[in-house]
Amino acid sequence: MIRPLLTTLLALTLPLLACQATAGDEYIDVTGQGEAEAWPDYLELNMTVSATDKNAETAKSLVDQSMNQALALAATFNIDESDILADRISRQPQWEWHKDGRQYMGEQVRRNLVLTLRNTDDYTELSQRLFAIKNLTINNTSTGFDDPQALQQKATKAALLNARDKASFMAATLDNRLDGVLYIIEQGAAQPRILRMSAMAEAKTAEPAPMLLQKQTVSASVQVRFKLDEE
Repeated sequence: MIRPLLTTLLALTLPLLACQATAGDEYIDVTGQGEAEAWPDYLELNMTVSATDKNAETAKSLVDQSMNQALALAATFNIDESDILADRISRQPQWEWHKDGRQYMGEQVRRNLVLTLRNTDDYTELSQRLFAIKNLTINNTSTGFDDPQALQQKATKAALLNARDKASFMAATLDNRLDGVLYIIEQGAAQPRILRMSAMAEAKTAEPAPMLLQKQTVSASVQVRFKLDEE
């Protein structure tokens, strides 16, 4: 029993000694901010195809027609099958509520469709032609990166350099200098925003307005404690 007790005491004592070793250190705490910008590598269009009819088979047939149109359109833009997700279908009754009760409107059949567009230059034309497909709704469009981790690391590096430069400036201003890092805390990161589109499929005669993409920004924030030179 003595050896386990000594091991436990050492385990409790070593962290305490480490804290005591740094308790008297002179230090400076700073927060660093960093950003990284990049054009999206691809766009992900999230859509729903739905139809309602008293006959469920008719509703499904309408959905199938619209879905087949969307898939055929995707093929003309050279969207690979691996970049198409259409694996969910649902059916549920639809009701309208009135003062005297509810009225059965039919069966609604819904299918989800997600297209990943690698050639972002096709974004405007593809989205406009999708809007023209009956029973199809574009819910949102999000940006994506082939290597998001590399972009995040770039933003984090910028945040760390910002923290170092800030601490160096503050220390030099007070006739001191840095002597190492005591700890670093990653405070969080902001991912690229989701792009949302709104347009009317009925406006077929109007000149399609361009869907203007912008560089996406990833940000990072860190808190760093620098040890100050005590000499």
